[in-house]
Amino acid sequence: MLLTVAVLAPAVVLWAAQDTDDVQQLTTILKNATSNAVQQEEAAKRLLQRSAPQASQVLQDALKTGTPAMQIAVARAIESQTNPDPAFIPLLEPLLGSSPAITREAARALANYPNQPAILDVLKTAATNSRFPQASRAQVIRAMGMVMERQSAEFLVSLLDANSELLQSAAEDALVEMTGLRENGQDSARWQKWWAGNANKPADQWRNDLIAGRTRELLQTRQRYLDLVNELQDVLAGQYGMI
Repeated sequence: MLLTVAVLAPAVVLWAAQDTDDVQQLTTILKNATSNAVQQEEAAKRLLQRSAPQASQVLQDALKTGTPAMQIAVARAIESQTNPDPAFIPLLEPLLGSSPAITREAARALANYPNQPAILDVLKTAATNSRFPQASRAQVIRAMGMVMERQSAEFLVSLLDANSELLQSAAEDALVEMTGLRENGQDSARWQKWWAGNANKPADQWRNDLIAGRTRELLQTRQRYLDLVNELQDVLAGQYGMI
């Protein structure tokens, strides 16, 4: 047993050293002002996947004191995760209400946390904060379309009577994302009717209906894409035949 440990130990040390070197390289890409948005976001995603404590610290520091580009990259990376680390939540909250671009990504990252009821209250507070620019509040409202909870839908429906057309439009956009009902679009009366028919559904039926609606919308989008591809192929084939 001791021999086995002695043999494995150098390999473990080597792996740890490689992991640390990788974190340093990714950190350089994330912090480099010459890196483009795609490179920074990819670096942030890879850092999220690293087990080294230094990786998480780099991302936390980026959210706290990084450039706007770094904050956006990290927020987007968190949004892409299935079960992001809750340690980032208190660092994302202060970004709400800043520039619309940063607010959008921070709000969507927060909305990506499952089973975190307090986050809905955070988003609602930011959405109704009159000290925040309306453009930033609108981004928070749109992000709430990712939160497939009855309370989120109820809040969005309440904004359909907002004095601001921007906020009202954002609420309608969020409801479209939540439900997949693109045909309702910017029609407040349709959304009010939808809410009247869905507000009192049992919780399980509510969620199942939302999932079914979004699945249907995704299938329709896929079909529209395939139709477009086929049309383009026909056009190209016709042009080739004319040569």
